[in-house]
Amino acid sequence: MDPGLVTNEARAVVHAHDLCDDLARGKDHAAVPASATWYFNGADGSVDQAKAEQIVAAAGSLC
Repeated sequence: MDPGLVTNEARAVVHAHDLCDDLARGKDHAAVPASATWYFNGADGSVDQAKAEQIVAAAGSLC
C-alpha cells in the first residue's frame, strides 16, 4: 500500500495491534478509519481517507 507507513516496524506492529483491538471491540465503523489515520500518519507516509479505508479493510481480513 505505502512502504512509508512502515519505516519503524515496531511502531507499525503496535499500531496494527491497536487497530485490531478497535475492530475486536466493535468500535463504531465510522471511527475506525479515523483511528487508522491517527495510528499510521506521520511516518514517512501520510494517510488520507481512502488509504485509511484500505488499512481497515486489510486489518479486517488479518485480525
